[in-house]
Amino acid sequence: LENEVADLKVKLNEVKQGVKSAGDKPPVTSKWDVTFYGKVQFEARYDSRMPVSTVNYRYVSATPSTANADNDTLDANAFGSQLGFDIKCPEMGGGKPSAKVEGDFNGAGGGANTPNFRLRKAYAEMEYKDYGMKFRAGQDSEILAPLSPDVIGFDNQLYFGGNLGNGRKPEVMGQWSQDLADGCSLTLQAAVLRGIDNNDSGTTNDDTVVSHKPAYEGRFALGVAAFGMEKKMEAGLSGHYGQEVAEFATSATNQDGTHTFETYSFAGDLVVPVCQYLDLKGEAWRGRNLDGYDGGINQGIAGTTPGL
Repeated sequence: LENEVADLKVKLNEVKQGVKSAGDKPPVTSKWDVTFYGKVQFEARYDSRMPVSTVNYRYVSATPSTANADNDTLDANAFGSQLGFDIKCPEMGGGKPSAKVEGDFNGAGGGANTPNFRLRKAYAEMEYKDYGMKFRAGQDSEILAPLSPDVIGFDNQLYFGGNLGNGRKPEVMGQWSQDLADGCSLTLQAAVLRGIDNNDSGTTNDDTVVSHKPAYEGRFALGVAAFGMEKKMEAGLSGHYGQEVAEFATSATNQDGTHTFETYSFAGDLVVPVCQYLDLKGEAWRGRNLDGYDGGINQGIAGTTPGL
């Protein structure tokens, strides 16, 4: 017994010495697990034609007569650098709460070497693993047409050039996922969100805000075990519906100068794993009035006064 007590004293001494060697700093304890993350991203690009934006590089100018349209361009920036943190909280009411805040440096109004910080994501989430459910409120990526290509131009992703949606909007989202037999899975998602439009009517108000109605999105996805690999082949169907109210000073058909327009889309997405390091991905979609969802050629409502 005396030998065991002596051994315990030695081990206790070692622990005390270890604390002293760490600078005598008291341990930091919290019920919330906070993880900070970030990245530094640098991009340099050369183009033989003047693009519409030298930052986002969505498309080049289609009109040679436009000033400087035929000029070569060279751009470099670190706007895609990101900072963020994740918060994981203790269980509450049978669910696991968490939160995320993330931003980059592509905010409006900044200079070439003095960018402004921009909020990308900020949401709270409650997950009920036993039921395969989660609920999320805040600003997050849309569930509409969720696939996006990795291309040069961190905030491009072929918006207005073939890719639809998957922007970030304020929303309330619910998701239900369930594992089925033989490695299959089923996912249902629905969201109510604030539409963001490009203000086609030319007033100071966002057309979707004037409509005083939210937009709605939904997605159904089926996952299937792919050829014995850990990754799954997944096929999804998604869509959205919303309304916009364009304000005009006068109108031949509406004396108060407002018109209501619908915005909607239907999309299909598919991911097929080829091997551990290669996936084939693609989307197909069709819709109307999609400038607020980065679809088409950035053309929304085109009207004249009076009448549209």
